[in-house]
Amino acid sequence: MELAKGVTVHSISTAAPTPRMAPDAPFAADMDYADAARTHRDFARRAVQYCLNQGIRQFVDLGSGIPTVGTVHEVAQYHQPEARVVYVDSDPAAVVHSKAMFTGNERVAMVLGDLREPERLLANTEVRQQLDLGKPLAIFAVAVLHFIPDSDDLGGALAAYRDAIAPGSHMVISHGSEYVAPMWSDDARSIHPLVPRTTQQVAGLLAGFDLVEPGVVPIQQWRPESPVPTGPAPVRSYAAVARRP
Repeated sequence: MELAKGVTVHSISTAAPTPRMAPDAPFAADMDYADAARTHRDFARRAVQYCLNQGIRQFVDLGSGIPTVGTVHEVAQYHQPEARVVYVDSDPAAVVHSKAMFTGNERVAMVLGDLREPERLLANTEVRQQLDLGKPLAIFAVAVLHFIPDSDDLGGALAAYRDAIAPGSHMVISHGSEYVAPMWSDDARSIHPLVPRTTQQVAGLLAGFDLVEPGVVPIQQWRPESPVPTGPAPVRSYAAVARRP
């Protein structure tokens, strides 16, 4: 997702790896990018499967970048071939490349758009052709919201999505925690600063939605498929799925 002129940030869950730091910036050992990408991707996969189990067959992936391995449409269409997916990114190059990748799959679309402009995005002709906004859908914003400052009215944007989608729809998010984000957001060499948010702040972004159990939790603890080790290490990211009542 392009947040400022010349600055593009891609969602970890579904995008080609794009480091958030300048090439010479040091990475802490516990901030391994590949591990973080895998963690967010695994959460997205679990969330897709959960949404499918709720009867949802329409998906929107905000700030998707160039979808690669384990993407929303791959997971959704593997289990439900009729599932439809719209990817959204504000980087024109990512959109052009992705459109070429999706040639032949009529149930997948790639749209140029900014997640901070929900009304404009949902009115997009391609979105309207691919999705039925009168039926429940799932909106994914995985590893992308922590690049949007409060001054951009992120809460207002998510509220606009909430009001526009049908009851029974779901919002799926993952977000860098307050324990990790300052390590990058305070570094002058950051390509784009992270915005640290607490569990309470992440929950606040989902005001008006009903949080799905277990609520806003460390990302590995959102409905894991196997036991998750617990310990004193700081939480890197939070995850949550919420339902539009």
